[in-house]
Amino acid sequence: MALASSPNTAGNPMSGEMIESATVKGNFTVTVDGEAVLYVDGTAKVEDAGEKHSMNSDFDFTLIGVERSGSVYSGDDEKVYLVDRTNDLHYQVINLDDEQAKQERRVVR
Repeated sequence: MALASSPNTAGNPMSGEMIESATVKGNFTVTVDGEAVLYVDGTAKVEDAGEKHSMNSDFDFTLIGVERSGSVYSGDDEKVYLVDRTNDLHYQVINLDDEQAKQERRVVR
């Protein structure tokens, strides 16, 4: 599994300088009793430059023999979206701690 890497920067890591963007690619397998039950492969990109904040991730996974593909992305508006590319379904992830989300949950009940 690949973890994050950062560009070569001079100075003390405690200097407060931020990395403006990063890309992580990797994969991992979860095995139980020697049998692979989950395999995940994907890429995540994060950018935080000035006023622009964004994140996106594309991934494929196999869970107990069932293959799926998906994406997660977010832009400057602090909303997160999940795309089930296998079934062409799109979701908006709601921050359950957000006051508006709490009121929407009350209405649904």
